[in-house]
Amino acid sequence: IPSSLSLAECVTQTPATMPDDEMRELALRIRAEGGGVDDTAFEICRTVGGAMDYQSGVTGVNSTAREAWAARSGVCQDIAHVALGVLRA
Repeated sequence: IPSSLSLAECVTQTPATMPDDEMRELALRIRAEGGGVDDTAFEICRTVGGAMDYQSGVTGVNSTAREAWAARSGVCQDIAHVALGVLRA
Protein backbone atom coordinates (compact mmCIF):
# COMPACT_ATOMS: atom_id res chain seq x y z
CA ILE A 1 0.00 0.00 0.00
CA PRO A 2 1.54 3.31 -1.02
CA SER A 3 2.09 5.88 1.70
CA SER A 4 1.21 8.69 -0.67
CA LEU A 5 -1.73 9.18 -2.97
CA SER A 6 0.67 10.36 -5.67
CA LEU A 7 2.30 6.90 -5.65
CA ALA A 8 -0.94 4.91 -5.79
CA GLU A 9 -0.87 4.59 -9.59
CA CYS A 10 2.64 3.13 -9.42
CA VAL A 11 1.50 -0.07 -7.69
CA THR A 12 -1.68 -0.80 -9.64
CA GLN A 13 -1.56 -3.36 -12.42
CA THR A 14 -2.91 -2.24 -15.78
CA PRO A 15 -4.13 -4.38 -18.68
CA ALA A 16 -0.70 -3.84 -20.28
CA THR A 17 1.28 -4.98 -17.20
CA MET A 18 -0.99 -7.68 -15.72
CA PRO A 19 1.31 -10.63 -14.92
CA ASP A 20 0.63 -14.27 -15.64
CA ASP A 21 1.30 -17.01 -13.08
CA GLU A 22 4.90 -17.47 -14.20
CA MET A 23 5.61 -13.76 -13.80
CA ARG A 24 4.06 -13.79 -10.31
CA GLU A 25 6.17 -16.80 -9.36
CA LEU A 26 9.28 -14.97 -10.57
CA ALA A 27 8.41 -12.02 -8.30
CA LEU A 28 7.87 -14.29 -5.31
CA ARG A 29 11.08 -16.24 -5.93
CA ILE A 30 13.22 -13.13 -6.18
CA ARG A 31 11.59 -11.57 -3.12
CA ALA A 32 12.21 -14.78 -1.15
CA GLU A 33 15.92 -14.58 -1.94
CA GLY A 34 16.10 -11.74 0.56
CA GLY A 35 17.66 -8.35 0.30
CA GLY A 36 16.07 -4.96 0.56
CA VAL A 37 13.52 -3.40 -1.68
CA ASP A 38 16.21 -1.84 -3.87
CA ASP A 39 18.08 -5.13 -4.31
CA THR A 40 14.86 -6.99 -5.08
CA ALA A 41 13.75 -4.41 -7.65
CA PHE A 42 17.17 -4.44 -9.29
CA GLU A 43 17.20 -8.24 -9.47
CA ILE A 44 13.72 -8.32 -11.02
CA CYS A 45 14.77 -5.82 -13.70
CA ARG A 46 18.06 -7.66 -14.32
CA THR A 47 16.29 -11.02 -14.61
CA VAL A 48 13.56 -9.75 -16.93
CA GLY A 49 16.07 -7.91 -19.12
CA GLY A 50 18.31 -10.95 -19.31
CA ALA A 51 15.44 -13.29 -20.18
CA MET A 52 14.02 -11.21 -23.03
CA ASP A 53 15.46 -10.46 -26.45
CA TYR A 54 15.03 -7.02 -27.97
CA GLN A 55 13.33 -7.78 -31.28
CA SER A 56 10.98 -5.59 -33.25
CA GLY A 57 8.03 -7.05 -35.10
CA VAL A 58 7.26 -9.69 -32.49
CA THR A 59 4.73 -7.53 -30.66
CA GLY A 60 2.53 -4.59 -31.52
CA VAL A 61 1.56 -1.34 -29.88
CA ASN A 62 -1.28 -3.05 -27.98
CA SER A 63 0.66 -6.14 -26.87
CA THR A 64 0.59 -7.03 -23.20
CA ALA A 65 3.29 -8.06 -20.78
CA ARG A 66 1.88 -11.59 -20.80
CA GLU A 67 2.28 -11.83 -24.56
CA ALA A 68 5.79 -10.41 -24.54
CA TRP A 69 6.88 -12.62 -21.64
CA ALA A 70 5.52 -15.72 -23.39
CA ALA A 71 7.55 -14.79 -26.48
CA ARG A 72 10.53 -13.72 -24.33
CA SER A 73 10.99 -10.87 -26.80
CA GLY A 74 9.72 -7.48 -27.78
CA VAL A 75 10.75 -3.85 -27.87
CA CYS A 76 11.47 -1.38 -25.05
CA GLN A 77 7.83 -0.91 -24.05
CA ASP A 78 7.29 -4.68 -23.87
CA ILE A 79 10.29 -5.24 -21.63
CA ALA A 80 9.19 -2.31 -19.46
CA HIS A 81 5.66 -3.69 -19.19
CA VAL A 82 6.98 -7.10 -18.14
CA ALA A 83 9.32 -5.57 -15.58
CA LEU A 84 6.53 -3.38 -14.16
CA GLY A 85 4.16 -6.32 -13.99
CA VAL A 86 6.68 -8.40 -12.07
CA LEU A 87 7.66 -5.48 -9.81
CA ARG A 88 4.03 -4.79 -8.98
CA ALA A 89 3.36 -8.50 -8.37
